[in-house]
Amino acid sequence: MGTGCNLFTQPVQKSDFSILNKIDNHITEEDNIFLITIPTTEEVKEAIFSLNLNSAAGPDGFNGCFYHLCWDIISNDVVNMVQAFFEGQRMSRFYTSTCLVLIPKVESPSFFSQLRLISLSNFSNNIVSKIVTNRITLMLPKIISENQTGFMKGRLITENILLTQEIVKDIGKKNIGGNMVIKLDMDKEYDKIS
Repeated sequence: MGTGCNLFTQPVQKSDFSILNKIDNHITEEDNIFLITIPTTEEVKEAIFSLNLNSAAGPDGFNGCFYHLCWDIISNDVVNMVQAFFEGQRMSRFYTSTCLVLIPKVESPSFFSQLRLISLSNFSNNIVSKIVTNRITLMLPKIISENQTGFMKGRLITENILLTQEIVKDIGKKNIGGNMVIKLDMDKEYDKIS
């Protein structure tokens, strides 16, 4: 009789990454270098001053207003912290701490669906995120198809909705080989709390 030691184990399967050779490279070596370049003081300051001044404070108690008002005093420390991250050092939990807060949508909620989840991150963590976001945003047009209309600045998700309406309206027209419309439910793919 077995002891159950192998009950929840499976043999290690070697991953086959050869399929990656079939994918065109859209990001150049220069793009990769740009993404990991150590940020300058100006880039860090620009990121800070583009974030919400009146954001809610995270676990450390400091919001954007503090960083704006005290920039001349704290700039060297903040820039050193951000540059250390880009040099590969881990950010301590002090910087990366986040408080999860449930805000009721209704009076006396009794289900989780009646609560809205927000996360309050330390502003210092948001600085790094903003720099990375600004850099990646410049790469998005290279890697996202022109057909992708949602989640792209300057494009509207309604464009594809209108296109779909036109296609469905004309679906009855005769066509060689027939017509077909496929509806995909993406709720699980883009899991959200609402």
